[in-house]
Amino acid sequence: IIITLQDELIYLNTLQFLNKLCQNGWKANERIIINLIDLSIKPSTTKEANLIIREILQKQNRIDFLMIDQYLYNLGTNENKQIEQLIENYKIKIPNYKFEELYSILMNQPSAKIESRILKILQCTVYNGQSLSKDLLCYISSSLNGNNTEILVTILSKVIENGQILIEDIIHTIQNLFIRTDTNSILNLIRRLAEQYTTFRNDTIEHLFNKIKTYPDILSTIEIIAEYQQIPINILRPYLNENLSSDNILIVRSSFIILQYQILNNYIEEPFEFLTKVLLPEIIDQDKLTKELLSINQYLGIIRTLLSIEYFQPNIFQIYPVNQWSRECLCYDLLVRTII
Repeated sequence: IIITLQDELIYLNTLQFLNKLCQNGWKANERIIINLIDLSIKPSTTKEANLIIREILQKQNRIDFLMIDQYLYNLGTNENKQIEQLIENYKIKIPNYKFEELYSILMNQPSAKIESRILKILQCTVYNGQSLSKDLLCYISSSLNGNNTEILVTILSKVIENGQILIEDIIHTIQNLFIRTDTNSILNLIRRLAEQYTTFRNDTIEHLFNKIKTYPDILSTIEIIAEYQQIPINILRPYLNENLSSDNILIVRSSFIILQYQILNNYIEEPFEFLTKVLLPEIIDQDKLTKELLSINQYLGIIRTLLSIEYFQPNIFQIYPVNQWSRECLCYDLLVRTII
């Protein structure tokens, strides 16, 4: 059977034959199941064949921990995409007592090959939506600066995405590693934590600001943090003073977003210390803007609009009162874009 499954000319006939056997209660042995799984993720396998494979495997009720372990062992250096596809197709679950066994093996300092296999198994489980034990998560976070950083970050990122809450010790470990080694993978992990509204230490926030020029994408992470956490003014002030008047409109927009969140959360005592520094087009009368608006929310809304548009009609700022600038500017910008 295994030989015919590996023959591209006749494997479909073999699958149809096996499916008929299953209807009569036939159960495949482990080697056949592993070969069926292997066949299911080959690019050359047809859609019809995959449907039959799925039917056969669903009737086996044996795609469990041992199967995924053996499959990964046979596959060797497995690609993430293949793991994800395997999980998506067969929804493999690992019982909790197996997690305890895996943790015990890891704590006994196994060979690099065994450790790699276990990490791939854990990666499969989190992609399937399972939660990991506290012990395993502590092991993963404490090993982030070792030889398996990429897969460990992938596991932790998926754990966070799944909504599992990390204990403070693990969050501190991640922050410590970020400050020591600010690699792209660890940065992505910090962003995942920010998306879950994690409260960061001040030294972590300071390090994020210090690395903006090296990693411009950090700005989007800081924007998320600014929405829910107060940024120390001694960190925020020098950044805003330098960047709210930047020649780069993208930097100005991002800096304003950070400032806006902090103001709306009442984290800044003197908002106009910074708002008057926002670089707006020269045709805008900033004194008029400041004098005519009644509330800070109106001021923020108009600046947000003025920073988002590209085409201005100077007459708008002369003819209309400040509270109509946003509407008129948006209409003119839309009209020009439509014509272009």
